[in-house]
Amino acid sequence: MFSASSLSQISGVTPLTFADEQLFRTAFSKHRLLYGHSWLYMLRAAHIDNGSMGYKYADHELVAAIGYRHDFIYVTPLFDGTGGVRLRQLCRELFKASGKSILIKKFQHQSFEQLSVQSLDASKGLPLEDDTCPETVLHLQKFFVSKDGTVNPIAKKLIRRARAFERLGLEFQIVEDVTKVPLEKIERFLAADPEKHASYLPIVRYLHTQTADRYKYRVMVFLHKGEIRGLYMTEVLSMTELGLYGGITSKDVGGITEWMDIHFFRKAFLEGIQTIHLGGAENEGIAEYISKLLPYRPSYFAQTVLYDYTAGKHDIAVHIRPVEEKDFNSLAIVYRNLYNSLHDLGELWTKESAHRFISHFYHRQPDLFFFGRT
Repeated sequence: MFSASSLSQISGVTPLTFADEQLFRTAFSKHRLLYGHSWLYMLRAAHIDNGSMGYKYADHELVAAIGYRHDFIYVTPLFDGTGGVRLRQLCRELFKASGKSILIKKFQHQSFEQLSVQSLDASKGLPLEDDTCPETVLHLQKFFVSKDGTVNPIAKKLIRRARAFERLGLEFQIVEDVTKVPLEKIERFLAADPEKHASYLPIVRYLHTQTADRYKYRVMVFLHKGEIRGLYMTEVLSMTELGLYGGITSKDVGGITEWMDIHFFRKAFLEGIQTIHLGGAENEGIAEYISKLLPYRPSYFAQTVLYDYTAGKHDIAVHIRPVEEKDFNSLAIVYRNLYNSLHDLGELWTKESAHRFISHFYHRQPDLFFFGRT
């Protein structure tokens, strides 16, 4: 039976650790700003079913996070300098070792042209997670129409629900240093929906090891009577942009999500943040809610795709070895036929003249001659 731990037996695949942050951040700096180009997102994308840490593959050509859940292997490539060739090799090895289908997250076709994949949609019933619905971007200047953070009147339902919740008069303690909240308390909050919230466990455990640094991460925890009712975790993508990698509320009172969203976004807006990258949605209901935040679609399109393990399955195997003198006759025929077919050269070769030509250069430098056969 396949176990996620066996992934580390694949050449180049090693466990993902918190110490890998700098490796990934260095890779992010060489590529355009995307929602998925985030250390927090890599932690989330690579998690295992129970919320434990996943795996990575990293060399000078390919960097990718690897997870296993829902009986699928998830690969999130950060970049592939070979246009998809190395990613294809990795997926082939993962499939060969596990026999599991491989879903590639945050896939952009133009970046991985050499990889054969199958596009998917939510109707397939596959666990596409946060790519079930497309990514969106919230421009706070559109959401707030005044310098003090008045919400755009267009978002009528959102405003109405938030005001209804506000009238309940619940008092919250709001903490912006996650290390001030016991980790066990956060884990208990997430355990209310373990299937959905397991992906956040690597993020909160990582953030709990960090000193508060608002230039890297911004966190907001809402507590009521000592219990967590909301948790927001973001990564700073630029001086004016945040990526939201966890916006979780208890949802036990009508309007609580809307009120907390507005509070969190307003605080960011007043601190100079202009754009919040929301990522994709896990289902149609979440996508419908996000539409009330007045988001835009980003300039790129990322999706989850299925690695096509049948592509290249019938490729012809080619065996290459150094040339020996006994090969000269065969090579002379190939050389003669090829160059005689190139009419623009105006050359006419016989088997004998081709044999002499090959023999001459072979004896000058035999280490440059190789013979390939199928």
